[in-house]
Amino acid sequence: MFPPLKLHSTIGRSYRLEPSDVLQTKKALRQIGYYHTPSYGITEISDDPMFNGIERFQQDNRLRKDGIIRPCGETQNAINYALTRQELASQQGLRSGPLFGMYDRFASQLFHMPGGAMSTTCCATGTIDCEND
Repeated sequence: MFPPLKLHSTIGRSYRLEPSDVLQTKKALRQIGYYHTPSYGITEISDDPMFNGIERFQQDNRLRKDGIIRPCGETQNAINYALTRQELASQQGLRSGPLFGMYDRFASQLFHMPGGAMSTTCCATGTIDCEND
């Protein structure tokens, strides 16, 4: 299981950043498809691809697009939720990839499957129902 994002300080372009927070953020964003490792690799130094990934994630998940992640804030919680959803999809043998659309943690969640099928997994029960549309 991928570890949750646990920040010690705020991540943002105009903030003093903790190197360990930067590294954790890049790894979490990469895991959910919002950070592509540059040719120089993943470092503890902030870069434009990280901030661009934060902003794309915020936009895709209908969060305020400000490029900022606060400890225990809306964006950090949404990233951790996306990591959890991806782990659930993996455990159920569903295709990995970007998952989108934020839902209450106890509501059914949509996952894309091969052939255009949609599968809903209930977080509370772990059951799966599949509908072909």
